[in-house]
Amino acid sequence: MRKIFFDHISTTPTDPRVVEEMLPYFTSQFGNPSSLFYEHGQQAAKALEEARAKVAGLIGAEAQNIIFTSGATEANNMAIKGIAWANEDKGRHIILSDIEHFSVLFAAQALSRWGFEITRVPVDSYGIIDLGALKASIRADTILISIMHANNEIGTIEPIVEIANIAREKGILFHADAVGTVGIIPVNVGELGVDALTLAGHSFYGPFIARGLSGGRLSVWDRESPWGRWLGCCCPDSKRRDAQPYRTSPDIKRFTLERLKPADTGHPFYWPSHPAPTRSCELLGRECGRGVPAPPFGL
Repeated sequence: MRKIFFDHISTTPTDPRVVEEMLPYFTSQFGNPSSLFYEHGQQAAKALEEARAKVAGLIGAEAQNIIFTSGATEANNMAIKGIAWANEDKGRHIILSDIEHFSVLFAAQALSRWGFEITRVPVDSYGIIDLGALKASIRADTILISIMHANNEIGTIEPIVEIANIAREKGILFHADAVGTVGIIPVNVGELGVDALTLAGHSFYGPFIARGLSGGRLSVWDRESPWGRWLGCCCPDSKRRDAQPYRTSPDIKRFTLERLKPADTGHPFYWPSHPAPTRSCELLGRECGRGVPAPPFGL
């Protein structure tokens, strides 16, 4: 019996042309793009920057503002937590919609444990955000609005331009999760007016390892923040300007997992099938010697 996959909003098969383009980098051109002292590394670095430029061209962004991550969940966490920690001196209030992806909702939930206040704005029966409620939710200490471009369950496209105008009038940074739209409908960060946008290549026939974050008029992290450049890394070395998220996150994740304690059903991130990190953040903060606990890590 032939099986047909209908859930292309969750992921798509990789296009054969994409596979063909990628194959050399699994075999002959396998260099480390950070190793620039010999040809293999230089070739890999050149390919990486070419890919960055292509992604930027797809969404009308500057190549230097494209950040590759391990996944859309990491990209959303980077945007939400990065903007929050970098602007905490201006305020600690964040606005989301009721129908955001779990990676956005859980990132905000994590921040709420660190003193940030989260307001969730309702949507109508079609999934459209209530702009009146959004305006009413804005406070003097609001630093971020994060609304998805299109909902991954019902396909509703939100009025991103209107929301961006509201945010800009109030001097609030605006992030849009566009995983469900980039590569499907035209998306241009300049026309939308967003400050940061998340996309995922696997949503439009790319590999399941290509996701990213575009930062428009802001930096999604603060180099001088005690939380370091990677959102979740509290190591002093992460403050180096040349530090990149993909260089540190596997080590930090492994470090965290090695220190997980038995499941604590009272933990806000406890799921029955996953152990809860009850002391990992505390241990990370102490291990790094910074005297501050690290923000909670993702699920």
